Amino acid sequence: MADEARAKGNAAFSSGDFATAILHFSEAIDLSPTNHVLCSNRSAAYASLQNYIDALADAKKTVKLKPHWSKGYSRLGAAYYGLSQYDNAVWAYKQGLEIDPNNEPLKSGLADAQKAAADGAKAKGNAAFSSGDFATAIRHFSEAINLTPSDHVLYSNRSAAYASLRNYIDALADAEKTVKLKPHWSKGYSRLGAAHYGLS
Repeated sequence: MADEARAKGNAAFSSGDFATAILHFSEAIDLSPTNHVLCSNRSAAYASLQNYIDALADAKKTVKLKPHWSKGYSRLGAAYYGLSQYDNAVWAYKQGLEIDPNNEPLKSGLADAQKAAADGAKAKGNAAFSSGDFATAIRHFSEAINLTPSDHVLYSNRSAAYASLRNYIDALADAEKTVKLKPHWSKGYSRLGAAHYGLS
């Protein structure tokens, strides 16, 4: 009976009728509550309706039932991402990639989550910089750099924050990294000049 409800849920999901899919998956889960695939499928259906709270609950249950199944972490990452909990999404996708390092959906999800988390950290860094809290700005820019280490703007922004604290050695290092990453970007050379001037 659980298999029949699951098949109906899969058919409804495939046709885009996610609400009906949830009903059938719920029926199947009632009959087979330890089936991780059913929880995973219902999580996907909830996420398709942008009900990320219930998607997260089912994804957590999936991972609890089958901790070494990479798809559970994909569901977990998607739910966290939908809730704008990007750091948690990064963690979930990384957990899945430890199990299945070549999984393309996990890699893609991780890249999206890292970019979103970095954008959030960058925005916090810019706000702190604008308010004159340069130490906090540096912390946020550093967090963003850890997530997206090839973004030249982050090094440029952190260089300016270091220079504002008269830490010209670190300002110079970040300016050099900026120029290395984006050699034809004039602002990088402006940061480089400011750091050299501060050290002179």
